[in-house]
Amino acid sequence: MSRFKIDRQSDLNIGTAGHVDHGKCITGSTPIYSIEFGEIKIGDLWRKLYSPDYFIELSPYEALLSRPIDTYSYHGSSIVYSPISFIYRQYYSGPLYRIQTSTGCMVDVSPNHKLPVVLPSGVNWVPAKDLNIGDRLVCVDEDSGFKQTYIDPIDSVDVYRFNGHIFDLTVPHIHNFVGGSGPIVLHNTTIIEGLTGIWTSSHSEELRRGITIRIGYADMPIFRLTGPSGEIYWSRPEFEGYSNPELVRVVSFVDCPGHESLMANMLSGAAIMDGAMLVIAANEDVPRPQTKEHTMALQILGVKNLVVVQNKIDLVSKKEALENYEKIRDFLSTTIYADAPIIPVSAVHKINLHYLVEALYKYIPVPERDLSKSFRMFIIRSFDINKPGESFENLKGGVIGGSIVQGKVSVGDEIEISPGYIYSEDGKIKYEPLYTEVLSIRTRYTSLKEAYGGGLIGIQTDLDPYLTKSDGLVGSVASEPGKLPPVLYEFDMDVELFKYVVGTDETILVKDLSRGDRLRLNVGPAVTLGVVTDVSRERVHVKLVRPVVAGSGWRVAIAAQVNNLWRLVGVGTVV
Repeated sequence: MSRFKIDRQSDLNIGTAGHVDHGKCITGSTPIYSIEFGEIKIGDLWRKLYSPDYFIELSPYEALLSRPIDTYSYHGSSIVYSPISFIYRQYYSGPLYRIQTSTGCMVDVSPNHKLPVVLPSGVNWVPAKDLNIGDRLVCVDEDSGFKQTYIDPIDSVDVYRFNGHIFDLTVPHIHNFVGGSGPIVLHNTTIIEGLTGIWTSSHSEELRRGITIRIGYADMPIFRLTGPSGEIYWSRPEFEGYSNPELVRVVSFVDCPGHESLMANMLSGAAIMDGAMLVIAANEDVPRPQTKEHTMALQILGVKNLVVVQNKIDLVSKKEALENYEKIRDFLSTTIYADAPIIPVSAVHKINLHYLVEALYKYIPVPERDLSKSFRMFIIRSFDINKPGESFENLKGGVIGGSIVQGKVSVGDEIEISPGYIYSEDGKIKYEPLYTEVLSIRTRYTSLKEAYGGGLIGIQTDLDPYLTKSDGLVGSVASEPGKLPPVLYEFDMDVELFKYVVGTDETILVKDLSRGDRLRLNVGPAVTLGVVTDVSRERVHVKLVRPVVAGSGWRVAIAAQVNNLWRLVGVGTVV
């Protein structure tokens, strides 16, 4: 897919939330090929890596890798090294496809798992359920030391019933890996990649090294083109049968991890959303717990404009798609998004994506920006952009990333970052506001002299990169010096508890808050833990483990532990 280089700042942020598109799942007995461990079954890799040296456990079903495990990946006609950054395990009951080639390459995969088929026009990634005998796959030559590929026709496609754990790997940037007996190249596509050609987390150097998964983003232009059937909206300046492209908007997708234990990241991302795209799978029940939780989170944080994507229509019949559509509409009727448009698409086959682009343009308007207010920016990423081993003469200052929520900032401005540097001393958590100069401002593709609300930007500062590395300043707020609300170690908030816990399969009543309750609180871009120290009717006083910037009227998403997982139970307002 060709990409269009965007030479200006985005106009607004569109958050993506909802169904996580796991589409590259393989069985635990399937071998993959890593640089460190050689050929190893994915189930054995899970068990081998399950240690503090490698794993950051998020739940019994998912884990980040705390240090990179390089795997072989397919890049055009060559094989390259790419790190595995995330492993997901889920219980699955359903059909699996056993694909075997003429030379004995074999892999067992889920129906929507894609493999590269060689056509006269080039390589096309095709889901396993659509593969046929004779289709020519890209395989890897082990005898060459995984340096060469070859083309091998499919000899058999068998379908069988499977009950057990299947595994999903995330390989950022390249987003494919080499696996199976043989082996074969395996791949996956997301909606954002289908629209923009960008895997949303590929901007992060930390993620490329397999260190972390945070909020990702990708910029997308929207063009209006004309043709015999009227106007069409698309993410590139060309569309068959249409011409005269006009760039009418640029948007930033804020891609929030949807796994249950990454809900705090989703809430932090929602703090900067101007609108949202909620993804719901056409082949699954509606609403899933995750769908309910994300929808509630969007409402809590005041996101009013929503476009719903009914994805994976290629996996169901027309009748099933219509039934799923009606279930989505019924679910939305219980929310503030009852009139939100629902766009049926197939991200894998790129069906109806231009209608999705049109809906994003028409239903998520650019909000009015008041540039007369003092500059304020929520920080949701921070980076060290220096390469390992860089000499001190060439070191570059740390970078903060996020979205401007009011005012504007220019190169050369002095800014304050608060709470800033948070540290422990004598058993107490303390903070130190940081003051720095704006050295440069960048979007993904271009440098700016000044920036304002809309889209995500990166600001290079003269801060020691030690302070910004590995998202060290995430949750802080940047502003003109002296213009921020206070940093709080405790605060009062008016609380509205839900009737039922959000995000669980079963119906669980929300309990009244009591002294000593531990809560996870999302305040602006920050995530912190709080302990309830006083309760008076609907007003609660909490003491925080980690201080936050918060002003009167700021909204707070409240989660409590239910069955050992954080679940949304209410919303608060800072008094």
